[in-house]
Amino acid sequence: MDSGIAAPEREALCHAFTRVVSERGWSGTSPGRVAREAGLAPHEFYDHFRSLEQCYIAVYNRMLVRVTRTVKRSIATRTLTLGPDAWQEQLDALFTGFLSFFSVEPALARTCLVEVLNAGPIARARRDEAIGRFSAFVEGLRLTHGEPMPPLAPELIVLGTTELIHTPVAGGEAERLTDLLPELRQLWSTTVAEHAEPAESEPVPA
Repeated sequence: MDSGIAAPEREALCHAFTRVVSERGWSGTSPGRVAREAGLAPHEFYDHFRSLEQCYIAVYNRMLVRVTRTVKRSIATRTLTLGPDAWQEQLDALFTGFLSFFSVEPALARTCLVEVLNAGPIARARRDEAIGRFSAFVEGLRLTHGEPMPPLAPELIVLGTTELIHTPVAGGEAERLTDLLPELRQLWSTTVAEHAEPAESEPVPA
């Protein structure tokens, strides 16, 4: 199992899994259906994966590698300057890459952003870990560019963004994800403003 000898078949199963889950949902997905979608006999699914959950994690991990690469490329191609607005420029670059990636991968978006909530505790734990990683990435931007965001802001921004994109993806409108950027910018600004340290008041002259 997963020996690397039959890599093309494993790759075909991962792509087929994404198509089946995005079209039928987690509850309508079975190993046999995924295998047939991949052009394989039903029993061949188990030559590569022990369970649907293991296949899901393989697909999810591949997605994380690809989306992380896209996000880093998006940030690297921006000309960013230090200063009070640097965190906004960083977030704009990060989530432009993130939303652009999923807007051209609607099946992967539905599989990994929507159906992950139905795919069992292992998949949900992997999602929580991914959210933690992205929050840490945003935290790194906060610490290295311009004036920092409040400590709680990175995690709240990632969680809020995840919630906002869930509805359009679930509704089959992943291709319109980049249209959410103005709304997301408002979310980021509000989150930072609400959690900023209160400014110290000027001393009253005697």
